Amino acid sequence: MQKRYKIIGLVATMVVLAGIVAGITNWSISRADKVASVGYVDMARLSKDFPDLKASRDVLEKETARLQGEYDKASASLSKDEKVKLFQEYQTKLDAKKESMLAKAFEKVNQTISQVAKEQGLSMVFDKQVVLYGGKDITSEVLKKATGK
Repeated sequence: MQKRYKIIGLVATMVVLAGIVAGITNWSISRADKVASVGYVDMARLSKDFPDLKASRDVLEKETARLQGEYDKASASLSKDEKVKLFQEYQTKLDAKKESMLAKAFEKVNQTISQVAKEQGLSMVFDKQVVLYGGKDITSEVLKKATGK
């Protein structure tokens, strides 16, 4: 189960980074003459603490348990090949639900990051992992805006 969370976190980070890079590229081309102010977020912390992502993980855990129970009952009398085929069907269902839920949750993460960046007057926001020096950490502000606290 931990391996799945690590994979989900890694995929989510890559999706967010791709979106950030695309946005930065478009923005930098149109505003190359202005001074850029840089911020960063700790995506690992956001992945763990952002409310929409927590809720998605909880739903996915319950869905995984439900599908595992269904699979166990349905596969009890099947041959090995039939079990493999059935497992793949259940895995496809779970993957589709996971992709849908995480896409919506990360869209909300990106929107919240964008709102905080605008409020803070930041022109660029990176993941903490790619910032070697400088910038302003807005992770806490993003979480505060997301939770309303």
